[in-house]
Amino acid sequence: MNASRVACLLIPAALSGCMSVPIATMAKLDSFDETQFAQLDPSALRVRVSMPTGFVLDPYATRLVTTVTFGETKRRDEFRLERVSLLPSSRKGGFFSGDVPVASYELRLAPESVAAFRGMQALARPGNVKDLDMNVQVSLKDAPRGARELRAWVDMLRDPVEGWITLIDGGAIEIDKTTKYGERK
Repeated sequence: MNASRVACLLIPAALSGCMSVPIATMAKLDSFDETQFAQLDPSALRVRVSMPTGFVLDPYATRLVTTVTFGETKRRDEFRLERVSLLPSSRKGGFFSGDVPVASYELRLAPESVAAFRGMQALARPGNVKDLDMNVQVSLKDAPRGARELRAWVDMLRDPVEGWITLIDGGAIEIDKTTKYGERK
């Protein structure tokens, strides 16, 4: 089984495009299988979304999306997240750029999502999973007026011993021009 691939950061109706996934992350995710998935503690699972100051995440519309293929059957579940913390931070800007000041949102599964995630884990028994994907669907509440793209970092904490895994490393995605941002009062 080729397990747990990160496709791209999905930002429905607000953003489009794929972002940069670090090579080290690809290796970790490629070796992640249904046995490890079944052993995850959903109440300890965390997602961190970091974006430049001025962009505002909508944590209640942001989701952890898991797709499991059992033989010919594919099941896709979206798990609601809730905010744990919002802290100012900085992320690496790249080889020729300085650090970028960001707002880092730490999210966890909402209580009803913890139970639903456990239900998904019960279905993902060793030997019956053909493919397993986990990704993060991010939604913006607001963006600076005139912003044309969002630069984002997305990390996941599957296990406190393993530590944070960077899923998206400062990739830029175009903002949908039809969405009106920067008009909050």
